[in-house]
Amino acid sequence: MIQLFYCGTLAASLICAVIYIFMWHRHFDVNFTMIFTLVPIACLGYFLSTLAGSLGEALFAVRITYAGGGDSFYSKVSFEMREQCGVLIKEYGPAHTVVYASFFVFFAIGITAVVYSWLKKKQVPRTVLGLLVLPYVICLLSYFLIRKIVPQVEFVPLGYVIAEIIFLIIAYRVNLYDVSDTVIDPMVKEQGIGYVSFDFKSRYLGSNETAKELVPELRETAVDELFGYKPTQRKIRHFIDSFKALPENNTFLYTVKGEDGSERIFSTKVNYLYDNDRKRGCIVTFTDDTANQKYIRLLDTYNEDLRHEVEAKTRHIVEMHDNLIMSLAMMVESRDDSTGGHVKRTSESVRILVEEITRSGAMELSEEFCRDVIKAAPMHDLGKINVDDAVLRKSGRSTDEEYEKMKHHAEEGARVIHKILLHTDDESFKVVAENVAHYHHER
Repeated sequence: MIQLFYCGTLAASLICAVIYIFMWHRHFDVNFTMIFTLVPIACLGYFLSTLAGSLGEALFAVRITYAGGGDSFYSKVSFEMREQCGVLIKEYGPAHTVVYASFFVFFAIGITAVVYSWLKKKQVPRTVLGLLVLPYVICLLSYFLIRKIVPQVEFVPLGYVIAEIIFLIIAYRVNLYDVSDTVIDPMVKEQGIGYVSFDFKSRYLGSNETAKELVPELRETAVDELFGYKPTQRKIRHFIDSFKALPENNTFLYTVKGEDGSERIFSTKVNYLYDNDRKRGCIVTFTDDTANQKYIRLLDTYNEDLRHEVEAKTRHIVEMHDNLIMSLAMMVESRDDSTGGHVKRTSESVRILVEEITRSGAMELSEEFCRDVIKAAPMHDLGKINVDDAVLRKSGRSTDEEYEKMKHHAEEGARVIHKILLHTDDESFKVVAENVAHYHHER
């Protein structure tokens, strides 16, 4: 049974070591590797001790357990078999007391470092600090307390395996906190690129120095702290939430104003934070885009000014065109002594008629059609320009021949307007104007 227990702890420690190998990252501290190397060796030593058939084999297992030492702790040692397992009968010497003292010193230093980091080092992850305490406590309990309760079995290997599991969790978190890859750091600094990373619960994981300069509140933000609930953090939180809702919407603008009033504009992109092929959170990237954005603003301002200028020129040309048409109509009217003020009266009558139809809803007329009819009204008699003065200015009753000549002014008007408006871009107005001239005597 004891052999099975030690065999299980050995197998579990090896499984943890294999998992660590697959998780390994070049930024892992060497202490991680030492832990996952030495723990399986220690567990192997405990397992071999149950297989020992002599004092020499038992002492060899102790040396493996303690990585080369261990038997120097005893002032007297003997060997005997109990329940088919070899057991060392030990009397500890002064060296073992030194080991106990070193354990307590090591524990005190470790706990002090954790407490100091928790109080003073906000950039040290709180989750990791909490997890670091557990291996200390578990190993000390298994070494000093549990062996007093169950002296026939060493529970230290089980404590080692539990510690390995905890360190696997810590290593998993460390992958997230390593924001600046040392290979690309020089390039990042040169180009002024900032990085901030968050997990999927919007907890702050880390950032580089450039990001802290752009978002000063990051210096006061503790790792693993929920991000985005303070007023100064909401803009970046908005970027992240927008990206989560629609991953294609991942580019934003972030403006930073200097103390001298200068403005820097950063193209801000939100992407998934990957650990190998797994999505682990979001990373926000700031790239200085000030020059490009100012150029775009300059183009937008220029285009806006140009648009206003074109609109003003167009209005001026339209006004000139309308005035030219009205002048031409007035010139034609001046040849006809019998129709004084006819052009203005007709134009005003058409305007009143169109407005009344529109108001009453008697007919479905588009806004464009109404505008074109009112504008074309003064042109309805332009065809009279081709009628002889003798016919046009005759004061008495016209003969049948003269009347036939007068009737042609409608057709002539449509032809004249067609030529005048031949190259106009306003096709709808040209059609309406021709029809008004051609058919204004129709009943």
